[in-house]
Amino acid sequence: MNDVYNKFKADIHRELIIELDSLGLVKTISPNSINILGYDIGEIVGLNILNFVVGENIKFDRIYYKENFEITMKMKNDQEKSFDAVVNSVLNQDQEVNSIFLSLIHIDSLGKTSLDNKEFLNILELSKDIIYMIQIKPEVKFLYLNSAVEEIIGIKVEEHYPDPLIPFKCAHPDDREIFMKKMNNELDYSRPIQVRYRNIHGEYIWLEESVIPIYDEQRELVAIAGFCRDIQDRKELEENLKKIGYYDCLTEIRNRTYFQKELDKLDSQIDKEIGLIICDLDNLKQINDTLGHPQGDKLLKNFAKIIDNFSSENTISARIGGDEFAILLIGQPYNCLEDIYFKLLKSVENYNSVNTKLPVSVSIGFNYSQRSLGNTQRVYSIADKKMYQEKLANKEAFTNNRNQEFAQ
Repeated sequence: MNDVYNKFKADIHRELIIELDSLGLVKTISPNSINILGYDIGEIVGLNILNFVVGENIKFDRIYYKENFEITMKMKNDQEKSFDAVVNSVLNQDQEVNSIFLSLIHIDSLGKTSLDNKEFLNILELSKDIIYMIQIKPEVKFLYLNSAVEEIIGIKVEEHYPDPLIPFKCAHPDDREIFMKKMNNELDYSRPIQVRYRNIHGEYIWLEESVIPIYDEQRELVAIAGFCRDIQDRKELEENLKKIGYYDCLTEIRNRTYFQKELDKLDSQIDKEIGLIICDLDNLKQINDTLGHPQGDKLLKNFAKIIDNFSSENTISARIGGDEFAILLIGQPYNCLEDIYFKLLKSVENYNSVNTKLPVSVSIGFNYSQRSLGNTQRVYSIADKKMYQEKLANKEAFTNNRNQEFAQ
């Protein structure tokens, strides 16, 4: 265990870790680059490492595991800093370099910095990220785990050593396949993975994990080391941004982007019953012209509330155009579509009975199919055509009524 630990200490967790591609472009760099080199992550990622190396000509497609060399790097303030470098290369199936991990430690004026095990562990314990090393062969067991796991997951470090499968048990059922690929050398280690883990409160939180494989002389995976960062806040922000992208800002119901995404999925990926109700407000232009756009916006919001009452897990209400709305039924029988149609007519009637100053006049068309694959465009076109036919009939009826009023 001590030999593997010392290898872990020397080759993996040093001051600065940089991930490169085979051409030497920086893919990722540890966050402490700002403290060591003066560069923020965004100032380095995407650039060639040679832009920051002084007097070196490194052939990155020829670097393999265990190579060790000294390297001098230029800091942001134009000063130079020398490092002892250890390399861990990740090869693809053709044994070509896919990713290169440079592990650097600063060489001070007295020589190479040296840390004993206690000092090294103290440094790792300061990390807010989970840092681990797991032996895979000959048996699965933790070789190291820092205390950040207690802060993020809530399970004490000492509980993991007798039960190294705790992370697997905590992983979300949908993410356990990724977890097993990580342990079975079936993962693309050049890219971070995102996995949900259950904390002691029963909540699943997202962690982003960078995995470093450790091979023996026969290129057999014998251990992995990794860094796990809590990205729950970032995931929630992404979900909020996605929600903004999928919701209509005026009516606050689903927008055409979301509606089309679901329709495309039904057309090309899953085959289910599909029902469509297409609605078009007849009197929006009249309201805008006579009462002003604020009243027109109010009419749109009011009608959106009406159709949003029919939203459920398998029923999606959306605003798909300026005055056009849709209700999409997924995996439901025809009688459900018919039921919603008649309930919608009744809801509009009830609304108009108490909103005489801002009534809703709407043209509606609907269609249904037992199969959605390759069929959604036809279903939509027929529903839209029926809506347009009703719109013409409503317009004709309105014109006839106006003519009769003038005749009197």
